[in-house]
Amino acid sequence: MSLLDQELMWIKLQDLQIDSIVGIYQHERQRKQRLTLEIELAIHADNWLQAATKGDLAQSLDYGNIAQQVESLVTYSEFRLLESLYFLLGFFFLRPPALGEERVQIQGCRIKILKPFALSSQQTPLPSIQGELSLDTWLKSFATKPLELSEEQQAQIASVMSACTDSNTKSDLKVETILALPEVIITHLSSQQAGQLSLGPQQDLLPLSTQFSQDSVGQQINITWSTPFSALLFTRLSFEAEVLR
Repeated sequence: MSLLDQELMWIKLQDLQIDSIVGIYQHERQRKQRLTLEIELAIHADNWLQAATKGDLAQSLDYGNIAQQVESLVTYSEFRLLESLYFLLGFFFLRPPALGEERVQIQGCRIKILKPFALSSQQTPLPSIQGELSLDTWLKSFATKPLELSEEQQAQIASVMSACTDSNTKSDLKVETILALPEVIITHLSSQQAGQLSLGPQQDLLPLSTQFSQDSVGQQINITWSTPFSALLFTRLSFEAEVLR
């Protein structure tokens, strides 16, 4: 094996500034805060060489599309902790490409999330979290670890899917829970058949491969898709926020 076979190319997205609800205290749940993200994504040498010599974007990463998806992830999540956002970004980047998604398998990621106005309006100090995840580490330590759900969380997830799934749709919809927290439940939905979902005002859907059509009836949003379908469903929940003393 040559050294070239072991080399990676890192694609960096720097200074992504996104406003979102994030924090455990009441005042943090009432208004959006500015987060700043720095993200580096590694692809294998075979892929970036094909992208370079053939001009084939499908062998690399569309950083414009990734930036838009990250903005949606951060905005929809409304996490209490930055650690939860870090976990979700790790899942998002290191998951296998969805059927119909034109990108290569990412081999590793470096993520830094800054919360500049968490402690003061003068931007000092700057709280942040950062880390590096390899695909191998993710597969061994996280992807195969079953998600431990309480009976209450299981009931919440069943209620969410029962409420938003159209009982008349003939879909083979598969549901995988990614995170189940007091503030939000995130599920990965996939289907090989056409189908439909009805979403409430506290839900958002992020497509991973196939775009979908939607129409609104009051506060309800009806989502219709063709095949293949892969998306993340965000269901925000009400919880008792803490009071800063």
